[in-house]
Amino acid sequence: MQAFTSFGISKYLQDQNYENTNDYKLALIDGTIVICEWNYTDISPPDLTSFDQLRLRTDFGLASVRKIRNDILDMTDKFILPDSPISLSERSTILVPYRQALRDITTSIRNGSVPEPNLDDQMTITNRANIFPVIPTMTGNYLKFIKARYRWMRYAGDSK
Repeated sequence: MQAFTSFGISKYLQDQNYENTNDYKLALIDGTIVICEWNYTDISPPDLTSFDQLRLRTDFGLASVRKIRNDILDMTDKFILPDSPISLSERSTILVPYRQALRDITTSIRNGSVPEPNLDDQMTITNRANIFPVIPTMTGNYLKFIKARYRWMRYAGDSK
């Protein structure tokens, strides 16, 4: 179960004068977005039917993008370190810009330069190839592992 927060729910809490507006979690259970954690003792959780379901779906999609992005960054961490077998030249010209593009995904989605995630009925992102940067090509076999794992995890959305 992937837990996430929603702009709409956080705005609801902000309108109620709460400073901490992320002390809750939503989740997708059997195709329905539900509140799975609510850490406010003096206010009842809102009825989710009163919130824009499309916005909740978009928030779930953004949370999915963040999780995928973080997983890819974790997988590539070891290749950016000074003792990495990848040359300094390739690290600085290929891997560093790729990782920065990953970090910039949510900002790029917000400013419209990258499309918002489209979700199917199972809440799977269907336009991953339009959201995530192309996996870089580097010499050696180091990123072949990343590319294979990336494809295996279906994060790339690329059939090549």
